[in-house]
Formats: sequence, structure tokens, C-alpha cells
Amino acid sequence: MTDERYRDEHDPLVSQAYRDIAGEQSPPHVDAKILKQAKRATRPPYVRTRAWTRPLAWAAVLTLSLVIVLQVTQVPEFDGLNEAADEPVSADEVMSLDVNPIREAEEMARMQSGEQLRPETPVYCDTEARATREAWLACIAALELEGRTDEAASERAALAIAFPD
Repeated sequence: MTDERYRDEHDPLVSQAYRDIAGEQSPPHVDAKILKQAKRATRPPYVRTRAWTRPLAWAAVLTLSLVIVLQVTQVPEFDGLNEAADEPVSADEVMSLDVNPIREAEEMARMQSGEQLRPETPVYCDTEARATREAWLACIAALELEGRTDEAASERAALAIAFPD
């Protein structure tokens, strides 16, 4: 029963027309033109303009890698400074060193790191007097002899911070 209904729904002329056109094909030049336009439509527009970026990136990576390898593998040359480091240094030699450049470098490092510095207190003893504990104490004693006790107290507080015992 289903076969009859299936046969009744199809017109034999329509079926014949479909069979006749089933073997038709478009001309090859039309197919080629359609394929060419489809290929052009699917290609991103920046391919031609940026074709040089990949080789340039590779060259840059290789150059930077070579520079880094050369920098890492270079051995620094020493000019006899190593022998001086092996000799013992006396305490007098260390105390005679000028500490002002070290203090200036420390202050600059604090400023660059953004660390909040203590508010500046007035300085009554000069940098030579502040170089060693004994010279600083002598300066404080001179301030006390002059009757400048507030200044001496301020310097004594700074001494305690710089040379904690």
C-alpha cells in the first residue's frame, strides 16, 4: 500500500526531466573563474602586506639570542684585584675610609626605591666629625661646652642611630 502512494505522488515527466539534466556540467572556464573568486575571497587582505614580518621576527629572535649567549659566556677579566681581596684588612684601615659616599649612595637608593625617609634633623656636626664615633663624640662634647644642649642632644640621638652599641 505504501508503494502505491509513493508512485502516485511522483509525476513521471518530472522524474524524466531530472534524469535528463543529471549529467549536465558547467563549462570548465566558468568553474575556474568561480574557484578563483572563492580563493580570493577567503584569503585575508593582510597576507601580501605582512608577508615580511615572519622572517623579520625570526631574524630578530636569532640576533637577540646570539647577543644574550655572547654576553653570558664572556668571562670578565681581572687585573690583579683578586690578590688584594685575599689580604687581611686592619680595623684602622676600615675606620679611615670615607663613609660619606656610602651614606650618599644609601640615601639615593632609598629615594629611588620610594622608601619614606625620616624627616631631616638639623646637622650641627660636620661630615668629618660624623665619620667616626670618637670624632662625633668630641663634636657633641664641644657643643655641650658651648651651652648648646639641645643641639648636642639631637646629635647624640643621631649618633645612637648611626653607631648602635
